[in-house]
Amino acid sequence: AEYLGDPAFDPHGDPIPDRNGRLPLRDLRPLVTTAEGDRVRIAAVKNGSDALLHLLGRKGIGIGKLLVVAAHQEFDRSMELDDTAGNRISLSAQVAAHLWVETVTSPNKRTG
Repeated sequence: AEYLGDPAFDPHGDPIPDRNGRLPLRDLRPLVTTAEGDRVRIAAVKNGSDALLHLLGRKGIGIGKLLVVAAHQEFDRSMELDDTAGNRISLSAQVAAHLWVETVTSPNKRTG
């Protein structure tokens, strides 16, 4: 762990215990529970298959990515998100259900 810089989270966003066995605490929620206008940071990908991770990578979505929820589509529950570069990203409800986020209270230019 020291060789890797003692990371607090694995590549999927799951917590890694510290040297004393303590897990970092975070207030995470499913992306699908957010409201339009919420500013969030992708914190974890739950049950991510290789195909899902590949799809997210093609869309530029990874751990740490800052997004603003632009719209929830009532018909199919898909979502539209804006990144900090102004790009609009569409996600199906099935994909969005695997993403867990933390709320960001102040603007941050980092896009992850």
